[in-house]
Amino acid sequence: MEGMNGTAFDVVIVGAGPAGLFAALEICRGDAGISMCLVDKGQALGERTRAEAAGARSDGWLQGFGGAGFFIGGRLSLDLGTPTGRPFNVPVPQAVKLRDAVLDRLDGFHATSTLLEEPPVALKEAATRASDVGLTWQLNYPARHLDPAHRLGALAAAESELADSGAQMLTQATVGDIKRLDHGWSV
Repeated sequence: MEGMNGTAFDVVIVGAGPAGLFAALEICRGDAGISMCLVDKGQALGERTRAEAAGARSDGWLQGFGGAGFFIGGRLSLDLGTPTGRPFNVPVPQAVKLRDAVLDRLDGFHATSTLLEEPPVALKEAATRASDVGLTWQLNYPARHLDPAHRLGALAAAESELADSGAQMLTQATVGDIKRLDHGWSV
């Protein structure tokens, strides 16, 4: 793939949220010779961490390295029975394997988590109120929750591993066009 002013990469991942990060980590683990670039619209991890510590939430505060769910919420859904917990085109055995790989990776980053069998009462009550007016609010539980220190530690470890593998991270960037070429794609 081509990206960034004609630079060629074997893999370009658009989005450095949980899915993009874990995909990139698995690719790096599988083949150290692959050149890779992660592109994300939001800020780099260091910038996000500094902004969050300062209480500065810009318009794009939900975007950036780690995405909204990992950077801010730290909740990993273990729900395999709903489309938001497991897309229907992913067979359960494959979803279990993917979930376990993510949990193993987090353990490797020493990111301990708390098992939440069901949503907090306030969240269940909000979902019930939504249902009462005809809205569906999908709650994905059971889930694992990482506290802020473990969450940021895991993100820093992921960033370090990706950098050590030679992956380039391009933040505050958007993908304007994707074109098919004879030898691959241009991003």
